[in-house]
Amino acid sequence: MFKPLPLLFLACSVGAAQAEERGDLALTIDGETYAYDLWASQSDWSGSADYGSLSINARPVDDASPYGALSLGFSFAGTNADLGELRVSSVTDGETTRHYAGEDAEDGALTVTLASSSVSGEELSVAGSFEGRAGPSDNFGRDIDLAAGMDIEGTFDVVLAPYE
Repeated sequence: MFKPLPLLFLACSVGAAQAEERGDLALTIDGETYAYDLWASQSDWSGSADYGSLSINARPVDDASPYGALSLGFSFAGTNADLGELRVSSVTDGETTRHYAGEDAEDGALTVTLASSSVSGEELSVAGSFEGRAGPSDNFGRDIDLAAGMDIEGTFDVVLAPYE
């Protein structure tokens, strides 16, 4: 079952972007790679250097991309990530579809792997990759149609400010 806990930070994050926040993501779908820039004012983290959760939101670099906003959330302990959740939207013939993935097999078996994670002051620097299967959902990811889904993979390298 899709667990919305890390994505709650998406709706609650209203703080102004800090100059130090930065990063980029890459998303590959059907062999095509799309570049994303961190949406700093909608991304954050909470916890400590040893354990925490984060919410990364990004927008496509290319306005002509068939995929819109990308959200990736997960918890971490040291260099282990879990409770991964992903949401990406697509627009076809003027109709927006939201695709979801979660860590459970019935939710797309999203796996998040951390390559590095460190805290400096209040900022978290984190880099890694993710892969799984995302599918459309009529109820915000509670039931994901993986039969109509797509294989996804990507990378991220971001610096985030704490949740305020």
